[in-house]
Amino acid sequence: GGMMTDGSGKGKGKIGKPPPPKAKGAQKGHNSLEYGKEPVATPQDATPLPKPQPEEALKLLARLQHGDGSWEPSEELALGLGLHVFALEIPRKPAQDVPAWNVVVSTTLACQALQRCISIIGSAKTDASAGRSEALAVAAEHSVLGSKVLDAAGEWLEAAWDKAKQHVRARQRHELDLKVKSILEELLPLPSWKEQLKAKMAIHKTCEVCGSEYTAAVGKCTRCFPPERPTVDVDQENRMWRSLPPAPLHVDWQQCEGALHVEGGSGGVTLLHVGEGVLVLKKQRMTAAAEFLAIQVAKAIGIRVADMRLISWAEEEFQEISAAIRKTSSFEKNNLLGIWRSSTEFLGILEYIPGCTVQGPEFQRRLQDMEPDSLQNFWFEVGEIVAYDALINNVDRIPLLWDNEGNTANLMLLDNLVKENRVVGIDQAVVPIVAAGPGRERFLSRLKELSEAVFRKQWQDSALVSSSLDKVSECFMLSCGVQVDKTTLMSGLLQGLTKVANLMEDGSLATALDEAIAAGRQIFRPATVDMGHKELPHMRDFILVTAETIALARRTAFAA
Repeated sequence: GGMMTDGSGKGKGKIGKPPPPKAKGAQKGHNSLEYGKEPVATPQDATPLPKPQPEEALKLLARLQHGDGSWEPSEELALGLGLHVFALEIPRKPAQDVPAWNVVVSTTLACQALQRCISIIGSAKTDASAGRSEALAVAAEHSVLGSKVLDAAGEWLEAAWDKAKQHVRARQRHELDLKVKSILEELLPLPSWKEQLKAKMAIHKTCEVCGSEYTAAVGKCTRCFPPERPTVDVDQENRMWRSLPPAPLHVDWQQCEGALHVEGGSGGVTLLHVGEGVLVLKKQRMTAAAEFLAIQVAKAIGIRVADMRLISWAEEEFQEISAAIRKTSSFEKNNLLGIWRSSTEFLGILEYIPGCTVQGPEFQRRLQDMEPDSLQNFWFEVGEIVAYDALINNVDRIPLLWDNEGNTANLMLLDNLVKENRVVGIDQAVVPIVAAGPGRERFLSRLKELSEAVFRKQWQDSALVSSSLDKVSECFMLSCGVQVDKTTLMSGLLQGLTKVANLMEDGSLATALDEAIAAGRQIFRPATVDMGHKELPHMRDFILVTAETIALARRTAFAA
């Protein structure tokens, strides 16, 4: 790792009023929980129950679902998820009026658990998306609602929360979702795609035909079985999405015409066709504030990154987006589109970047087809982005300063035919290193040495820069099979570092950061969970320290 924080079916019919009618698998009697009575066991004397198996839990959850989409709180439901019955008794806060609270709790739990089972089962398949579709089909077989198993659950919850007072709904709902999520993370942990890939990359095989080595992540010898050039426009739907332009970040959500969920590292993103263009929706996590500030810094120094607007669950627009997705034909075809709505307090509306990631055969082919001046512009722009990453300590992209393998997929190449401004950064974040400990000192020492060598235009003579550039070359070779134009990349780095030094010395960087912090405080004011917003002042201070290190390196280089 690199320099981290420490230095190391739509169901549009009328929704029935809770409590719901009985459906198969949900019988009254000893199996139902009667709230107000003392539980059979208490948290103090309870022993842990066996964790549920996703395949069996999925079938049970589907079987216990009522015809209106809800789940009744029952002992069978609790035990099927490896819980004692008292675990379902999540109290509501005083003076908060949420009708049928116990059924809301059990339905929230069952809905999230069902989504997790589908994701876990799907991830075990070679084609995860197809695996999830298969798991959803199994749930449909066991549910009285068939293919509407998830859709109806979402609609029931929407209707139940609508009965609550407006000022109660958003915060109470979110707090319940987080509580349920914390329970299920222990019982049904979602697999880490990074860990899975890392494990496969660690398994080395030897081809029986030619003797070449390859990893389990590849699956077969690329020399004997070279990968076919992928066709980006696989079908009509893909051609449609790829041909659409970006939509503005403020739109009329009633114009939403379609949705497409794209898998990715942190839950993926959802593309929305709104009006004449496309927007990207992304669930925000604890790095939301760091990503927000990173975008503001990029704007200040003139680096092209995907823009983003944040909205909170408490805003009406959040509900408008949810309603817009549910009305699309895409939602009926793929109920999994609804998963992004659960357990998130902020939603990012991101700029859609029509292009390809800087990774894989498609990018390799496009780079090989470039005219010489366009190719030179590409490497120059990559160098500028490296300077930006150094300023904010964005470790997950180009490994020039950091001891990691890099991730070129966090760069995109625009589809447009212009020669300049075609490289766009995505998924960047400010990663401040704490002042205590050796991590910050080590990072700043590397940054100073790199910056001085670049400003002196003597980077070829620096052992640190040479070894770092070798890592960058290896990173691009492994990810997309291309040779790095080191000289042009370093020219772009010089340009980027010069911008940073100029903005630091004239005070405009500090001003831009102050404005960004003030805006961030307003955006995250409704937050009830940690979105990283309390660290914004520390991020500002860290960026100013890195910027001053770059400016000092320039003064030192020019004085020599």
